Amino acid sequence: MSLDKVQKYDRLQKDFQKLLENFHQLKIQLEDLKQILPKLQSQNADLIKENYILKERIKELEFSKNLDSRNSGKPPSSDVYKKPKRTQSLRKKSNLNV
Repeated sequence: MSLDKVQKYDRLQKDFQKLLENFHQLKIQLEDLKQILPKLQSQNADLIKENYILKERIKELEFSKNLDSRNSGKPPSSDVYKKPKRTQSLRKKSNLNV
């Protein structure tokens, strides 16, 4: 064999060893991920359920927030957004001395 072919063979052998090492590392990582996957799937399912419940609660709260005495059986005194009561009279003092 020529020197050039020997060098190429050695390089290929080293590259192959690196690929084998990478393969084994990836295999270990895959096994780790396989162990984690069921837990993540369970957490995801729980979060989907919680998200659905919270969205339904938001709908209920928005619906009840939009109710007032005009579109429900509530009395006018229960309206949340009513005019603020005046604390001072709007009358001006006259210049007359009594």
